[in-house]
Amino acid sequence: MADNKILTFSVAAYNVEKTLGEALQSLITDEDVMERMEVIIVNDGSRDNTAEIAQGYVDKYPGTFRLVNKVNGGHGSTINASLERASGKYYKMLDGDDWVETANLRELISFLEQSEADLVFTPYIRVYPDHEETVVRHGMSRLDTGITDLTIEQLKDVFAHELA
Repeated sequence: MADNKILTFSVAAYNVEKTLGEALQSLITDEDVMERMEVIIVNDGSRDNTAEIAQGYVDKYPGTFRLVNKVNGGHGSTINASLERASGKYYKMLDGDDWVETANLRELISFLEQSEADLVFTPYIRVYPDHEETVVRHGMSRLDTGITDLTIEQLKDVFAHELA
């Protein structure tokens, strides 16, 4: 992988054939943005068509997507496997049944490219089975700063998926 990667997405994938395509498709944007990010899909011993779906994205976008097939070891092992291979300046987790707002990728990549922050919080939306949505921002209104005023007490409510 090239040294110009700004963001590595780690996609944990275990038996997610029904949702993986939507998750990976949400990372497809213009070529300029995709050249600056990498997506490491870690197939955690799936017994369905997860690996085949992932391989389709690797074949179509080889400069951005990579597939790691491994024996089942749980979510933490997928993170470890992708961290060993990550080359991005920043690292962000995405589960195979989640997605990103594609329209925001250019802004995120541009922000991270200029940032010197050790930790960047990104807002996310919780979508519940009844389709109710809740936006979680942890003190940030937009991606205009890597600085936030979270206390240690508030940090206990931060999810790893909202961090880069």
